[in-house]
Amino acid sequence: MLPRDATLYLCCVLIDMMTGLVSFTVARRAGDMGVEAAMLGVIGGAFFISYAPLAPLAGMLSDRLSRRRLMLPACGVCGLAILALMRVTAPWAVAAAMALFGVGMAMFWPPMVAWIAEGKSGRRLARSLALYSLAWNIGVLLGNAFGGILYVTAVPLQEMPSEITVPESLAAKAKYDPETGRLQLSGTMKDADVERLAVLSSEPSFRRAVDQLVYRSRHRPAPLVLAAFLPVLVALLLLLPSRPTKAVKDGNGMKESTSPPAANAFTRNPEDGTDASSPSRAQGLPLVVYLWTAWLACFATTFSGKGLQALFPKLADALDVPAGVHGLLGASARAAAVVTFLLMQVSFVWHRRLWPLWLTQALLALGMLIVASSSAVPAFFAAFVLNGVASGYCFYASVYYSMEFYAANRKGRGSGLTEGIIGSGLLLGPLAAGLAGHLLGARAPYYFLAVAVAVLIGLNGLLVRWSKQNRSRLA
Repeated sequence: MLPRDATLYLCCVLIDMMTGLVSFTVARRAGDMGVEAAMLGVIGGAFFISYAPLAPLAGMLSDRLSRRRLMLPACGVCGLAILALMRVTAPWAVAAAMALFGVGMAMFWPPMVAWIAEGKSGRRLARSLALYSLAWNIGVLLGNAFGGILYVTAVPLQEMPSEITVPESLAAKAKYDPETGRLQLSGTMKDADVERLAVLSSEPSFRRAVDQLVYRSRHRPAPLVLAAFLPVLVALLLLLPSRPTKAVKDGNGMKESTSPPAANAFTRNPEDGTDASSPSRAQGLPLVVYLWTAWLACFATTFSGKGLQALFPKLADALDVPAGVHGLLGASARAAAVVTFLLMQVSFVWHRRLWPLWLTQALLALGMLIVASSSAVPAFFAAFVLNGVASGYCFYASVYYSMEFYAANRKGRGSGLTEGIIGSGLLLGPLAAGLAGHLLGARAPYYFLAVAVAVLIGLNGLLVRWSKQNRSRLA
């Protein structure tokens, strides 16, 4: 019997491995099929059309109901959405299936975050949220990596009737049998090879047979087959009995102190495990200000990061970036986020400091400029790593401050609002970037996203300035 927290962390890995498999496969498949940039943005944002408004409601509902009662049907909804994605490729049908997938995830994540944070404060809360963040990012990393590997799995070609003369360009992989009137295709080929053969042969009968094969391979790609099993496993884990996690005394959470911090020393408060040099002593800003700035920074990183994820398949296809490399790019961003979570758990230097939020957003804007101006795969890796660092830091800070700010019986509300803000950024980013790509060209979305991040940094600065001027009203 696993401890409760260990079971929840394992569920996080599995459920976001499913999300990684689905998001990668849907985006890459749409890019391979030549979907226009604007429609790529619609498909990338459809998930969050339902997720953004439903996540706060689900969080508040989980404060009234059992967390498990909301998460179990969420697994069923996700499974249905994946089954639909296995059967459709028309862009608007895919967008509808992704919206259904968003309903399931909105019912899952706010209760999960609130459940993990229950009964914890101070450094123990930070550790639990770091492990939660680590778990779901490992899931996305695995989903992206396996998505890229499984997506390019060779598709066996079967005998297909034809009465055509085999062109010389096809002779190595195709033989015509005059006795049976069949074109025998030997070995295995990838989707790109099949489509190349279709272009080489102008005969309608051969093209119809190839189109049927491509249709089958695109409707039931291997990543979605694997993804369909994962919500079933998560539901089983939630139903299995688990023992409560052993409680650890760590005081009553964050405490204010008027004593100035020692220079260059980050000593731990023995009463609650916090850093004695927490900048709240120096700046005197209310906790809600850090929550607001973290929310705005999280919106900036999700807005631009999701825009990159949704539109990059189009650029990757134009630059002939292989699907396997594309998957590893996404995995590198998740790996960078994981490292960021680990560092934030080791030290509380970041706690209630504003400059890390601004610095990570600046790094994200730099990453977007790299994608906009480069065609080299190593440069793309650097850009995706910067994106992972920024998204990891801002996400963790927003989740932590929301769980620190809201009381125990309202943590579902706090996690729901955080997820709703994240969902809003993830919805609007692909739509805005897709529109920029449609109107201005393939590189325009990344310049647009860099400018958007810079504007949001400026708004964050204005928010902090207003908060300092109205400190007494916020206390």
